[in-house]
Amino acid sequence: MAKTKRNFSAADRLAASNLAEIWKLKSSALSLTQEKAAGDLGMTQGAVSQYLHGKVPLRIVAAIKFAKLLKVKPTEIREDLRELTSELTPEALDFAQRFSKLKPEQQKKFEAILLLAADAVPDSKISGEWHNPETRPAKGRKRVSETR
Repeated sequence: MAKTKRNFSAADRLAASNLAEIWKLKSSALSLTQEKAAGDLGMTQGAVSQYLHGKVPLRIVAAIKFAKLLKVKPTEIREDLRELTSELTPEALDFAQRFSKLKPEQQKKFEAILLLAADAVPDSKISGEWHNPETRPAKGRKRVSETR
């Protein structure tokens, strides 16, 4: 099986480094192992290991999940989130806060509903890569970053 070369931006590399450092500082105090973290994050131990060792890019959703787990601000892991959050309306921030309080299985169901609803809206009304035919995955396939 051929290895896939992953594209890491400068922000991805910095996020990986930040996550590894925060993990070293906080995992013992929080009694976290990779396996326990995997269960809490809704991913495999192997995925946790790949994030911690910088083998896969740490995208926004994963960064937020790790931040919550490690009890740090998401911007301590991904500094570029400052730009993203500065553009959000109070309503969007409220929505994000409520979403983060849902159980993982509820979050997955809600994400599926949002994706179905987004596909029903014309591209001109919603911007983002899911609505750009060049960056949207084929029907039935998820982007790797969306599974984390």
